[in-house]
Amino acid sequence: MPKDTVRLMQYEIESLEWVATNFGVDDAVIQGFGSSLNALGVLYLGVVKDAQEYREGRVVMLGLLNHAHHLLAGGLTALQSGNGIVWSACLRGLIEVYGATVLIQEKPGKVVNHLNEMSAGKLYAAAHRAKPGFKADLERLHAVVHPGSRSMYAGIEPTDPNTREVRLEFGLRPVKKEDGKEAVIVLANMAGLLEQSLGTLTSDPQVLGAGKVIMRTNGSSGGSPFR
Repeated sequence: MPKDTVRLMQYEIESLEWVATNFGVDDAVIQGFGSSLNALGVLYLGVVKDAQEYREGRVVMLGLLNHAHHLLAGGLTALQSGNGIVWSACLRGLIEVYGATVLIQEKPGKVVNHLNEMSAGKLYAAAHRAKPGFKADLERLHAVVHPGSRSMYAGIEPTDPNTREVRLEFGLRPVKKEDGKEAVIVLANMAGLLEQSLGTLTSDPQVLGAGKVIMRTNGSSGGSPFR
């Protein structure tokens, strides 16, 4: 594999093919999603290329890129298995990653703060400042993920409102085609947004050079990060 290129992981390819087939997602969406997933890998490669000493800012960028990848892949896998709660948790995490990029763009010198505990509220507020629509999205996601009133009714489907009869369901259930299609589009949009925001930060010397050296690599030790 050439030094300056990466390719989609096999599990990414399989997930994209699965949602395209089972949810009828448009080819343009799948191709755009795949392009953004690939771009995150390229950005990661750019951050590690020719680097043997890693300052705190560079480590934060590696972490955010890797975290975004896991959440996007996890969201796709959750849709395949019919786990809407995990998909919601992944999307909430992606919004948090975006919030982190907003904070860093606002104050690049404070990128090192992200190696310490960062409150979710601060990340949500930053995401909301940049994209006001995220506020309503987050409220819905919190309701699904937290064990609150909405979560308590998961797996309960009303069948007759007059008699209050319901049908009970336990465990994972296949995602409806239209719901799945919309969920994939949401993930694809987040992937594109993070490709843009992380791309800006990983090309900023002030971000990559922030803080002290906290780790080193020894040339080719450990092999390629892409397994």
